[in-house]
Amino acid sequence: MKILQWSIFSALLSFAAWGCSSENPAKPDDGDLGKTSSSSAVSAVSSSSAAVKPGSSSAKAGESSSSVSKPEDPLSSSSGYTYYSSGYFCWSEPCDVPGSSAAVSSSSAKTSSSSSSSSSVKASSSSSAPKSSSSFTQQPPILSGDILTDTRDGMQYMTHLIGSVRWMTQGLCFAVSGSTYYGDNEMHCSDGYGRLYTYAAAAGACPAGWRLPSRAEVEDALDNGLEAIYTGRGSGSDDNFIDQMGFMWTSAAPASGDNDNCSTADCGVILIQNNPDYKIEPPFFQIDSYSKRFGVRCVQ
Repeated sequence: MKILQWSIFSALLSFAAWGCSSENPAKPDDGDLGKTSSSSAVSAVSSSSAAVKPGSSSAKAGESSSSVSKPEDPLSSSSGYTYYSSGYFCWSEPCDVPGSSAAVSSSSAKTSSSSSSSSSVKASSSSSAPKSSSSFTQQPPILSGDILTDTRDGMQYMTHLIGSVRWMTQGLCFAVSGSTYYGDNEMHCSDGYGRLYTYAAAAGACPAGWRLPSRAEVEDALDNGLEAIYTGRGSGSDDNFIDQMGFMWTSAAPASGDNDNCSTADCGVILIQNNPDYKIEPPFFQIDSYSKRFGVRCVQ
């Protein structure tokens, strides 16, 4: 009987031991859970790293499955690797990711380059741009021998030195407000007659450094064979006396011996020379209206 009881007791112990085997492990405590999770993560990373190949579309080691997807067939660099940073394609590392120091540096360089280029273009555009009429500075005429070139319009005039004064031997043809061609015929410029000017227009029409002649200069020139130009004149809408009489503005003030042909206070002094084929009469000074149009011969 004792032997039978011992056998039953041994059988019960064996059954109890089988119920507590490794197929039914005990629930780990919190500390064990942490260790198990960490270990699993490391294993997962290692597994992922081992699976990634150069140039593949898989995420880099350490990136979760929620990362931004990459192109399926990206271009690769000469080294055979394609670099990504936060979903941005790059040729090399470090990648110019928006907000990164590399990107900021690259952006600053581009901005600086763009600004410099724009400034150069503007500077170049500004330096090569023509001056406006308000900032125009009149260039002096060019005198080469006896030929005077008016740099304002390119017209050329023959000149002649009488005493210490240089005279234009042709009528001035520079266009200003208050001047006209005789009979509206521009050929009178090339013929040497020049344009006809009101006094106000004549006073400012000569090239820089040149001016209207004074009474004394006219008298001296006449004594030394000043040749006449039979310009004709303009009065209102009428032009007359071309090739018959020459009329030339001077800077002289009216004098008692001058022929008076002015009925207002706005009068100036002109020189009149008659063509001998029209009328034989010596040259004389005449007081005439500022508003009439006469020829101009500048002196220096």
